Amino acid sequence: MESIYEDKKGSNTLVVVFQTHENRVFGGTVDEFKKTLSQLSYDTLKINDTTGYYFFNGIDGVYDSMEKVLGKLSEYISGYTKTVFMGNCGGSHAAILLGTMLNVDKVIVFNPVTYLDQKTLLLNKDGREDRFTSLDQSIECLNLKPYLDNKVYNTKIYSIVSQNTDTHVKQSNNILTCPNVNIEFIDCNSPMVAAYLKEKNKLISKIEEIIES
Repeated sequence: MESIYEDKKGSNTLVVVFQTHENRVFGGTVDEFKKTLSQLSYDTLKINDTTGYYFFNGIDGVYDSMEKVLGKLSEYISGYTKTVFMGNCGGSHAAILLGTMLNVDKVIVFNPVTYLDQKTLLLNKDGREDRFTSLDQSIECLNLKPYLDNKVYNTKIYSIVSQNTDTHVKQSNNILTCPNVNIEFIDCNSPMVAAYLKEKNKLISKIEEIIES
């Protein structure tokens, strides 16, 4: 899995997609990615975290810290009039965190993970605590709510959530009262809302609708 893949089409809008592991929505390979978000008319950039630490340790041996990733992202977005960060599930945490750090125009997330800290995971009976035990629990922004409540940003955050999956609803509602957060609940028969929209051929149109709004 490549760390960085870009698809330039001459657009003045850049969509940056964050991925923490292979999934069937955005694809784990370049070819799979081309079948999904490369359908967009915008320039697209896919950032894969190959370290397994949700971008807190960078993405690979070259960009081996969050600071280096932020620096590279700053270079990419500098020439665009509109920048949108996007993530599905685990990748959504980085999309929100890095997007508000860089104050991009919009962030679009599907079933976002807004807390990675063991305390909140256990409190809300998330059931995925074992996935995040390797993360340094002293990192303050593992839980995005206190971070967003104290951060000054203009970024608009759009969260698309499967309303029938309690875990995803709790994760998304965690940031409900934070500035510029909009949540749309989708009534679907799958816990994977992005995959559901993709199957119904509605994923690309939903993304475009938010970007152009």
